[in-house]
Amino acid sequence: MPRLPSGAFPEEKPSAPEPSSAGCCSKPKPPSVALPREKPNEPSTYSGSRCSRSAFSACAVAKEKPSDFIEVIPGTAIPDLEKGLPSKEHIILSISGMTCGREAKLKRTLGTLQSVQNLKTSLVLSRAEFDLNVGIQSLDEVIRYLEKTTEFRYERVTDRGSQLDIVVPNATEFVKQDWPRGVTEMTLIDERTVNVAFDAKIIGARDLLEHGWGRPLALAPLRSDAALAAGNKHVRHMGYMTILSIILTVPVLVLAWAPLPERAIAYGSASLALATIIQVVIADPFYPKALKALVFSRIIEMDLLIVLSTSGAYIFSVVSYGYLVAEQPLATGEFFETSTLLVTLIMVGRYVPALARQKAVESISLRSLQTHTAILVDESGVNEKEIDVRLLQYGDIFKVIPDSRIPTDGTVIGGSSEVNESMITGESIPVDKSPRSAIVAGSVNGSGTLIAKLIRLPADNTISVIA
Repeated sequence: MPRLPSGAFPEEKPSAPEPSSAGCCSKPKPPSVALPREKPNEPSTYSGSRCSRSAFSACAVAKEKPSDFIEVIPGTAIPDLEKGLPSKEHIILSISGMTCGREAKLKRTLGTLQSVQNLKTSLVLSRAEFDLNVGIQSLDEVIRYLEKTTEFRYERVTDRGSQLDIVVPNATEFVKQDWPRGVTEMTLIDERTVNVAFDAKIIGARDLLEHGWGRPLALAPLRSDAALAAGNKHVRHMGYMTILSIILTVPVLVLAWAPLPERAIAYGSASLALATIIQVVIADPFYPKALKALVFSRIIEMDLLIVLSTSGAYIFSVVSYGYLVAEQPLATGEFFETSTLLVTLIMVGRYVPALARQKAVESISLRSLQTHTAILVDESGVNEKEIDVRLLQYGDIFKVIPDSRIPTDGTVIGGSSEVNESMITGESIPVDKSPRSAIVAGSVNGSGTLIAKLIRLPADNTISVIA
């Protein structure tokens, strides 16, 4: 092979291999003027008729590692850094306060945003899922807009892979330590509890807990589901407000309809006080909801009708009471019972479906379908150990005893039984299971005993995906 001019290539060590003859740079090149150097220590490069500078760089041999080569795959797309990284981001929001009539309002509000695409909402799960073009609008801007135009509270749901809650002596100092291999994030829960997110394919849950920090650590008690807790809090608040409204409304109805002695001013004063409390405390949330829907969404909703009817009845009754005090009573008199009774009936009508919805959510929640423990066995199936289901890891073999719920997805390697998979398929007839059969988390085992090998962790099994 003819030698190239001096200075065309960086100096190579004697042990460096010759470049492949398949590359264009291996062909003889006529001498040419060296390109200007971009850095003081960078060797000058060679430009030929068929080899561009980038092609030469791919063929060149690095000084530090002469045996390392960069392979350029034809047809590989190289991102344009000037255009930036892909701007779409998949967002899942947990929503507090969404009821049957509010789901359509949320869809309309999000539908007006150009940055939101592929919108899906779930009333049962109180979630909204969509693709966000962050080049147009950031997630913080979207949440601020939603909170401004609706009465809901929003929180992003993040999928950080496998997670464990660990009890530590000092959580603040613990997170400052070097993270074990496979740990991706650590979050403080309280002074003695840390949430650790990790890659289960790199390190298993038990290995992380027992050997990750050089000493065994304890697993924290299972926390309650945040979405269920928020839903229960919302339903409890609605229940308290409904009961308070009923307690305040009953005396107003008695004073208005019962055959009592003529004490118009005294009864009117009592009705005014009770109706004012209901209008200010109980019916207060209706006003911002109605105004936001009218101003931002340009929609007349039921809240606006409630506000107009109750406010009109209350204001007219106050004016009529004023005329009564001035000894110039109106012919119609005051009717505080109208505004109070309307608010109470609306509260009862909203509380009942909210309670039913919350009960339905709890009955189909992941927590109700997922068993909390698993029986771990060795390959012989003799030695058994009951562990927390959160500590399962890839390669585990678990045992399913009769009439118990299957902890996670697996493949049967021993035993036979029939399994009720109605929660997945809707079919009530049990399905026979034998070696090489697949079993699904959440389904109920029959009369036999199964030995299965784990194929999916509890955080990523079938019922977790469905939920």
